[in-house]
Parts: sequence; C-alpha cells; structure tokens
Amino acid sequence: MDFTDADYKAQFVSRIEDRVEFIKSKDTARGGYDKLPKEALDSMQNIAEQAKKL
Repeated sequence: MDFTDADYKAQFVSRIEDRVEFIKSKDTARGGYDKLPKEALDSMQNIAEQAKKL
C-alpha cells in the first residue's frame, strides 16, 4: 500500500467509508438479522481515521 500517493490514499479511505456505511446498513436490513458486532463498525471507522492521518 502506497499511502504517499494521494490518489491511492483517497481511494482507500473512500472504500473503507463505503464499508462503514455497509456495516451500518446491516443494523436495519432484514430487521437487523445480519447485524454485525459493534466492534466491526468501530474497527472500520478506526482504520478510516488512521488512514486519513497518514
């Protein structure tokens, strides 16, 4: 992973944020049947925040 490349970094962060939204959508989709643990959301949000700081 080349985080010195601004375009790569932006794409990476954007895809992680997409995953965050996907995880959030599982809370209500199908009545929450496929809801993921809170730790999954927390971890993905943490990855996004850390990547933005690089």
